[in-house]
Amino acid sequence: MDKPLCVNKVDPVCGMALTLIEDVETSTFEGKTYGFCSKACKKTFEGDPKKYIENPVGRKSMSEPMESPEKPAAPIEMPPPMKPPL
Repeated sequence: MDKPLCVNKVDPVCGMALTLIEDVETSTFEGKTYGFCSKACKKTFEGDPKKYIENPVGRKSMSEPMESPEKPAAPIEMPPPMKPPL
């Protein structure tokens, strides 16, 4: 059985690349077939499909810049090397 052609390459719920998934779950909404990494993501999508079509997690996470911390993390100080016993 051939897999249906999905309009997305990234799960719109969790952002996982569908190319990494062997058995893609699918759901059809407004005549388009969407792919998902799991039954849980498919069920979440089916609860509010427009939410995930308009603002998919995968696209959102790639387009928004990461927030940088206000203060840089303090450097980790390494203890001095131990001398071997004589």
